[in-house]
Amino acid sequence: MPSVLTGAVVLLLIAVAMYRRMRAQPVQPRRAVVLSAVVVLLSALSLVGTSRLTAHPLAVVLALPALVVGLGGGLLLMRSIRFWRDAATGALWMKGGAIYLAVWLGTVLLRQAVAYASGAYTATSGTGRAILHPVNPTLATLSADLVIVSMGLWIARAAALVLKYRDDERVISPALR
Repeated sequence: MPSVLTGAVVLLLIAVAMYRRMRAQPVQPRRAVVLSAVVVLLSALSLVGTSRLTAHPLAVVLALPALVVGLGGGLLLMRSIRFWRDAATGALWMKGGAIYLAVWLGTVLLRQAVAYASGAYTATSGTGRAILHPVNPTLATLSADLVIVSMGLWIARAAALVLKYRDDERVISPALR
């Protein structure tokens, strides 16, 4: 039964995250930078803590290309976000679209599926003792590099929001300030 509860909590968290990505919200560049920094730091710590990145030389070789893919993909993905200025307050707003949601959810599901298939997760027996699974090094490498792709997506998202906010602030007419 605890695994059903865990699954339900995970699905609830994913639903909340999806809802937040799709709803209209004011652009908050500082919040975007702090949130991205926290996610990137936790992701990096997860890679170091599990030694998935250093366990296989291919993971290290693919780390930089994975980051570049994440950065490029994140910048392209941000083009699917709709931005507008509130006429009454002059505040910059944004709303994610279906493309953004599909790519975001797809990356989360792909990372989790590869990590599961690699044997990175453990199961417990009826006695509560962990049952260790052999880890597939190729899939573990892919899993680690997908985390780095995700880190690039977060960095690109924060950078794009800050740049959009700064560019938009420069073109506001003095009457709206």
